[in-house]
Parts: sequence; C-alpha cells; structure tokens
Amino acid sequence: MLNNTATSSIHIELRQCGLFAQQNQILSMTTKMSATGDAAHVCETLGCNSEAKLQCPTCIKLAIQGSFFCSQECFKGSWDTHKILHKKSRSSTAGNTEYNPWPYYTFTGSPSTPSTTMSEEAPKLAEHPPYAE
Repeated sequence: MLNNTATSSIHIELRQCGLFAQQNQILSMTTKMSATGDAAHVCETLGCNSEAKLQCPTCIKLAIQGSFFCSQECFKGSWDTHKILHKKSRSSTAGNTEYNPWPYYTFTGSPSTPSTTMSEEAPKLAEHPPYAE
C-alpha cells in the first residue's frame, strides 16, 4: 500500500500532466472505498460508474489499492493515464517489497527449508543388506 507521501507525489504528478479531473475521481473513489471497506467497487475509468469486478494485475503486484475496472475495454481505455500510477509507485517503493503471488493466503509454516539431521550408521554387529556394501 502506498504511504501518504507517495500518494501525494503521485497526485502532484497527475496534476502536472493535466489529468486533474481523473486525479480527483481516483481520489474520491479511494476515499469512498477506504471508508466503506471492501464494498462494491466502482469502475476507475473517467465517466464510467459501473460496478467493477476486475482489478489491474500490475496494481496487485505493486500493492496499489483501488484499481478496479468493469471491463477489459474500460481498462484499455484508461491505460494511458493508469500506467502513470505504476511508474510512480515503482519509483517511490523501489526495492521495498517482494512480489507475493498469493496475497490473501496466510502460510502456516516457516518459509525456510527444514533442518536435516545427521544420519546414523548401523552398528557393525548388525547384518547389512547386499546393497549397503
């Protein structure tokens, strides 16, 4: 998730690019979604207020909240302005996080490999099978 400093710098860049109207729409959608939790999402495309069920895969990797679209056409239509968020997020969080392919799954074990124990040799008095020689 982006911190307030990174979010404000993204909004400043959007304003400098002449995308003030879309920046306000994105900001208001983010505010609505953060106030209501995981309520019904609204399409991020300017002028489209449809219910959104698709999320930008790059935003999922970069942990950018609130990038929802109603269809592939809306996603393609707003790609030129939406990709600015990706560039700004990458520059502000370069090297801070690792990609998590399963963000909603909690692993129960340790991510490291299990420790191995020393193998014990059989006593000399015990019979050994032919393949053990």
